[in-house]
Amino acid sequence: MTSKTSLFNKGIFTSTIKRFLWGSILYFAALFLFNILPYLISEPYEYSYYKIKSGWYLFSNDISLNVIISSIVPYVAGLLVFRFVHSKKQAIFIHSLPANRNTIYISTTLAAFILMAAPVLINGGILILMSLTKYSYYISIASVFTWIGINILCHFIMFSIATFCCMITGNSFGAAVIYFVIHLVPIIISTTGNEFLANFVLGFSDTDYFTPAITFINPFTFLISVVGYISDIVRINYEYVSDNILKLIPIYLLASIVLYIVSYFLYKKRKLEDAEEVAGFKVMNYIFKYLITFTVAIVTIAVLSDFIYTSPIISIVTFILTTAVAYFISEMVLKKTLKVFGSYKGYAGFISVTVLVLIIIKITGCFGFEGHIPDVKEINEVSISSYYGYKHDAKISDKNVISLATKIHKEMIDGKALNKHDREYYSKLNIVYHMNNGKQIKREYCISSDEKEAILDRLYNYDEYVKNYDEFYSITSVYPYEIRDITITDSILSKDYPVDSDKINELYKAIEEDVLSLSYSQMYSVERTYKINLSIRYHVYDKSAYRTEYDTSAMRIINPYYKHTIEWLKKEGYLDLLSIPNDGKLYIRQGGYTEIKGVELLSDTIIIDDQAKVDTILDYIMENPTRNTTSDLVYTIYYNPVPETTSSVRELCEVNLRLMPDVFKKYIKIKVQ
Repeated sequence: MTSKTSLFNKGIFTSTIKRFLWGSILYFAALFLFNILPYLISEPYEYSYYKIKSGWYLFSNDISLNVIISSIVPYVAGLLVFRFVHSKKQAIFIHSLPANRNTIYISTTLAAFILMAAPVLINGGILILMSLTKYSYYISIASVFTWIGINILCHFIMFSIATFCCMITGNSFGAAVIYFVIHLVPIIISTTGNEFLANFVLGFSDTDYFTPAITFINPFTFLISVVGYISDIVRINYEYVSDNILKLIPIYLLASIVLYIVSYFLYKKRKLEDAEEVAGFKVMNYIFKYLITFTVAIVTIAVLSDFIYTSPIISIVTFILTTAVAYFISEMVLKKTLKVFGSYKGYAGFISVTVLVLIIIKITGCFGFEGHIPDVKEINEVSISSYYGYKHDAKISDKNVISLATKIHKEMIDGKALNKHDREYYSKLNIVYHMNNGKQIKREYCISSDEKEAILDRLYNYDEYVKNYDEFYSITSVYPYEIRDITITDSILSKDYPVDSDKINELYKAIEEDVLSLSYSQMYSVERTYKINLSIRYHVYDKSAYRTEYDTSAMRIINPYYKHTIEWLKKEGYLDLLSIPNDGKLYIRQGGYTEIKGVELLSDTIIIDDQAKVDTILDYIMENPTRNTTSDLVYTIYYNPVPETTSSVRELCEVNLRLMPDVFKKYIKIKVQ
């Protein structure tokens, strides 16, 4: 007879293996299907933008699916092998054996490890044999051992969580809920918390604020990140890899060991009669119901955050109803009765605490978050840009720009920032301080279009800022490049004029000189435009994850402020080609639409040369200075010479064809709907 003091019972171990061997076989088949069979059927296709180092094709994009499978298997294994804590019949049977709880726990846990590890090791053995054949280009012994290690790491971490979930509940359904809550709650808190704080806390950024924390406390995202790191370092020419994620592996291993020990003591303290109860311990009743209510509360707050300002009463009522439903349904499940409304005091307490927390956040400015501006001396670099700008993470070390950023930051706090629900809201201003101690301070504000222009005008006074943030430098300041060509386009007549190769650098320098001398409002002025587009095509040598070389373009729309560029265009004769001829004709083009409902334009450019018709249209335009252009029938009229009464260089006006004289009828066709 086996001693009751033994830590291992061969009978329990063998019985567990035999009973659940079918699961191990299914897991083996899944791993074989996703990791080996594709190589046997056909050779992997090597995408040009995703070049993998020889021997490391196991770590292509499909590896994430492998992690998902290896994360689900431990949960299923936990439910199966620890079924005796959720079933009274099995609890009575296994605890009647001549073995104490120490022996049962350790023997069962070891059996589960064998059931999970065996399929990985057998598939790993097959992969090693394949690496010695023609598949050596795709599979190496080093990559196979790395693949085995990642899967075993997944099992060890995820099974510790599954074991803990099984021990704190007496119900398989409850264990499933807790297992997934542990993985989902951090993500829910991140996404909904971001949304909530962005609506109620001035300056809070709703983009990836909690992402590092999620990676740290969420086992699944952590494992995906580990695999992502390995997938990155095995790519050819990939230079931008941080190994910070690997530093978390010892922490997760230690936390998993702690969970195994805690689960062991929970199992020792469990009462057999608690099997099939949702909560294995009385204290878990409170944790379950308030955790579920809290989760529903933050999701509801996030969903309603966009309606708080427009429909406050409806939002409050909805919040109370959803949280009340979550609370009382949790009570019904835990107490197995519908008579739970007598516990309303617990719900009232939850609401009171929630309201108190919201009031404290509002009064204190989220504990000083809203009013905090770091000292300029403590700032190493700053990133500041409009939300819709280019490369809004570029770092500026110029102390003048840093000082200006803090002044703009104070102006936002003092009242220039808008609420995201404000009608004048146009864009977002992002400020990121990179501190001397390595930390970051992020702020995000909603601003009007006028405020955005005023802020960028101040920032464009500094060349370092322009070279890091303007579209003209959006590619050239990041990767090595060559200028392929520059094409000059007349957007009125849709004509392209390629610049001679020996003149490209001259034009490029002329544009750059203007870019560095103009303010933002001058550079992107739309009030006076030549309707000239300069398309600069670059060949970029990109050493990031997905591509090594590619072509891209940057567009520049020229207006009269681009004096050096215009001077070059005049000198080379391009401006004459681009100008509307001084011939007294009207040139009419569709205004910014690819298709007009119910109307067909019979020509891309309408040219009216009949002097009587020209005079009729001009007289109409001069007599109707205010025109309705809100319809979809808007066309732009160009005329040379331009009447002195207009401020545009060549653009006479925008008009609605429905209001124009009958002379247009021969140029458009009304479609029958």
